[in-house]
Amino acid sequence: MTWNMQDYPSSMKNLETPIKKKAIDISNRLLEEGYDEGRAISIGIAQAEKWVEAAPPPQHLVPHPDGWAIKAEHGDKASFVFENKADALTKAKEIAHNQETQLIIHKEDGEIEQQLNFG
Repeated sequence: MTWNMQDYPSSMKNLETPIKKKAIDISNRLLEEGYDEGRAISIGIAQAEKWVEAAPPPQHLVPHPDGWAIKAEHGDKASFVFENKADALTKAKEIAHNQETQLIIHKEDGEIEQQLNFG
């Protein structure tokens, strides 16, 4: 049996969405490798919880006095600063993709414009 976000083991029903998605993915791979269903589920959940805890923080594309900055969430300093938003967005997408994390794009006034998930 292959699980997905609409059909998954009842032991995963109370997991937060990112953990549930990862647990389903891991459990499905373990089943393909021949693990017993119960064992695949318990390993999948445990590994997914560890993965989420160790995940890199989301990246933010924010206005900066010199243009646009890319900063890790809760970071004090910008990783990169660009004169224009388009160039900053290209680099921010690359970083978020490589880190398999979320990219939060802000408007000129600081409000959130868009959120992209690369994880």
